[in-house]
Formats: sequence, structure tokens, C-alpha cells
Amino acid sequence: MSKGIKKSRSRATRPDRTIGYGANLKGGRFGGANLEGWSLAGKNFAGADFSGANLNEANLEGANLESVTLHQATLIGANLIGANLKGAKFIHANLEGANLEGANLEGAKLKGAKLRGANLKGANLEGAKLQGVDLSGVDLREANLRVGLPEEFWNELTVWPEGFTPPEKPSDP
Repeated sequence: MSKGIKKSRSRATRPDRTIGYGANLKGGRFGGANLEGWSLAGKNFAGADFSGANLNEANLEGANLESVTLHQATLIGANLIGANLKGAKFIHANLEGANLEGANLEGAKLKGAKLRGANLKGANLEGAKLQGVDLSGVDLREANLRVGLPEEFWNELTVWPEGFTPPEKPSDP
């Protein structure tokens, strides 16, 4: 376990799962870590590796996650409001139901990521790579969508920004 991380042994009482004040987490290696439900808000994780980590229901509000690697990580229901995810790599990551309202995803790579039901309201997706991303039921109101939408999937529950006309929905094979 990385220095500065506190974790209780008892899960039954939803223990305090926080990272201590002043912990240096920039470039840290958290591959495969179970950080479910942890409070990581406002921390600097720039360049860290979270490949295969469990961040379900984690609070990462306002965290600096620039250029982090989240290959096959799970962030189901995670709070990423206002997080800096510029250049992050979410290859085959699961962000179903995650709250990314106002997050900066400029240049992020989300190849094969699951975003079903996520909140991306007001998020910056400029230059993001969204190949094979599932946008079904995603809220994209006020989002910056200056991005190509080559293979995305969406449905009637997807909420697009006002005045935005999505490309034709890909046909089913």
C-alpha cells in the first residue's frame, strides 16, 4: 500500500477511506488497487497508473488526474465532478453512471470505455478519442463536443447539447 494511504480493516461500518493530507501521489502506481468508496477529492494524481483498479463510488471531485492511465479500471458511480482528466487513458474502462460534470477530458483516450448513464454535462471533450464508446443514456448537455464521433453508440436516452445534431447512428450489423 502506498505511503500516506489509510484504510480500515472493517468494511461493515464503511470506514474512513481517505488519503492523508500532503501525501505525494503524483506518478504513483495503484494498479489493481481496491479504492472503492475512498475519498480522493482534490488530490494530485498526475501521471499515476490505476490500471485494473477498483474506483467504484470513489470521490475524485476536483482531482488532478492529468495523463493518468486507467486501463480496464472500474469507476462505476464515481464522482469526477470538475476533475482534470486531460490526456487520461481510459482504455476499456467502466465509467457507467459516473458523474463527470464539468470535467476536463481534453485529449483523453476512451477507446472501448463504458459510459452508459454517465453525466458529462458541461464536460470538455475537445480532441478526446471516443472510439467504440457506449454513450447510451449519457447526459452531454453543455458539453464541448469538438471531437469526432466515429463508432459511438447512443440511444434515445442520450441527452445532447442544445443545438447539437449527432451524426447518423451506426447501423447494427
